[in-house]
Amino acid sequence: MSFHERITSDNTAGRLIEVFTDILLINPYWSKVDDTANGMSANEAVFRCYDPSGVTEYFLVLRNNQAGYADVELWEGWDSVTHAGVGASVVYISSTYQCRIWYNAGHKIQLHDFCFAYLDAVNQNHYFIGRPQELFDETKNIVMILCRSTHSSNMYNPMGYGYGTGTATAGKFLFDENGAQTFLSLSTMPCPETISGTILLGKTIIRNDSTYKAVGCLHGNICCGASIPGVYRGQIRYDENGNAWEAVGLSTSTYNSYIMRA
Repeated sequence: MSFHERITSDNTAGRLIEVFTDILLINPYWSKVDDTANGMSANEAVFRCYDPSGVTEYFLVLRNNQAGYADVELWEGWDSVTHAGVGASVVYISSTYQCRIWYNAGHKIQLHDFCFAYLDAVNQNHYFIGRPQELFDETKNIVMILCRSTHSSNMYNPMGYGYGTGTATAGKFLFDENGAQTFLSLSTMPCPETISGTILLGKTIIRNDSTYKAVGCLHGNICCGASIPGVYRGQIRYDENGNAWEAVGLSTSTYNSYIMRA
């Protein structure tokens, strides 16, 4: 795992593609396979996550042609000649609303080999995309997304909200344990402070909302639900092993989460 921060001067169109290109491509399992220079529309790009020795492969599409947000798609495959997705996809979180990442001038990314968490530090939205770090069946290419949508009536923090179906915030599998595109939910952790001043953090469990089975766990990303008493947004807390965690959200309207920094 590596943690990266980028403070940009604005939230103009194309900015999120710049940040993702700068950070995701640090990891050899990530590559950019299509973009505007190759014939896509302005401020659009496609990233591939691929493990040649394993089962992981998926494509992340960013359509970042407006300031402040990028519409996001996950695809099973991608045709870089026709600039079109191939196979299974997650484009909408409902029949009406598309997947979307809202962003401002503060970007933080927790990068792993086959997934990453993205934190919009200004709006306090904590997103997750990819293959979870712990799966109860490692032979399966389980891929998921926690995101907001084109519905902009609230600022629910996706990681803190942790509930599958929704119009403004949701979690969905590109591939669940059966290869289907289903909704997911996260377990909520209370994250209490100990008398020594550290915080107790467990694993966030991922549940398939269709089969009601746990498929795996997130590492370094905790869904806390609606409140973390005595903690404010951006505060750095430490667990019993000395790992630094940043608090995200911290109001009943945004829902709360923790992201591990190191």
